[in-house]
Amino acid sequence: MRWKHWSDSDYHTMEKSGRSYYDNGLPLADEYLDLIVSVPSVEDELFQKLAEAESDAERARTCAILMVQIRSCLTQKQYRRLWLLCVEGMSVEAIAAMEGVTHQNVSKSIIKAQKKLQKNFGL
Repeated sequence: MRWKHWSDSDYHTMEKSGRSYYDNGLPLADEYLDLIVSVPSVEDELFQKLAEAESDAERARTCAILMVQIRSCLTQKQYRRLWLLCVEGMSVEAIAAMEGVTHQNVSKSIIKAQKKLQKNFGL
């Protein structure tokens, strides 16, 4: 009888002392599994970086091919003016002032370039 009393009291004392740990934890039920953040493995991170690098390289190759095709269907002047307008963000007036020509000259050149691109690429 003494043994049972000692055992029960010790059990309850131990149960109460460690209770706060269990009261403040998350149960591992299915609804909470998405909230638990896992750390990706080194291999997963490496494969992710390789996939991103491969994607970037493919995008760069595609852009390079497109740029060659665009350059081949435009005159040098049209390409330069379209580049200044679209990529550099310059206005038609600024391009005209830089080249020492009229606004209308630059505008017509850009319109012709856009029509060529539309015809050749469906843009």
